[in-house]
Amino acid sequence: MRLSRGWRSAVALTVAAMPLFAAAAEAETPASAPASGEAIARLPPRDALEKAVEDHAYVGPYYVIAPVRRALLVRNGESRCAIRFLSWSRDHDEKATTAFVSGSETLHASAEFWTPGIAAPKPLQLTRGSTFGFARMIVIAPYHDTFRCGRARLHWLYPTGVFLGDDDHVTQLAWTSLDDFAKVDVDDPALAWVSVDRTRPLRVVTLP
Repeated sequence: MRLSRGWRSAVALTVAAMPLFAAAAEAETPASAPASGEAIARLPPRDALEKAVEDHAYVGPYYVIAPVRRALLVRNGESRCAIRFLSWSRDHDEKATTAFVSGSETLHASAEFWTPGIAAPKPLQLTRGSTFGFARMIVIAPYHDTFRCGRARLHWLYPTGVFLGDDDHVTQLAWTSLDDFAKVDVDDPALAWVSVDRTRPLRVVTLP
């Protein structure tokens, strides 16, 4: 059976789109959970990661995943902020990737966002799920997973992480063991600030 020119074009566009979502799905494929202090190539599976963030931080080339309820600090120029992740959940609705739908699982998190000098933290409700598109153009991304600290645009990484754009060489992140914003000193010289570094291996840090 011969296809019309219009149908041939549609089929070609559909086939061209499939690597886009396939690459996204492959990027989420987990590795085994690491031992404390060990450099690893990829994050552990979500089930293992949810347990690990009770007392571990993960530091990667573009991101920091903080222990739950511990303050994760951000600085960008003169701006200083902190975020504390309180809870998370998953809808377990992952589907097969197609040319039009990524099929990613829907993820949620509740957090508090604090700016020094402002008494009350701001509540955050974050969500990320499947994206929809056609060919190589993503046209719909129905989720809320970004927030700002000064001029920095920050992205949520499930379950308790923040990641930066790979072209952001100004913003820095620092993990802490503090569970109270009132105890945070964003100018403490002992803080281990990290910025985007493509050569930094992913590491896991045990916090008290």
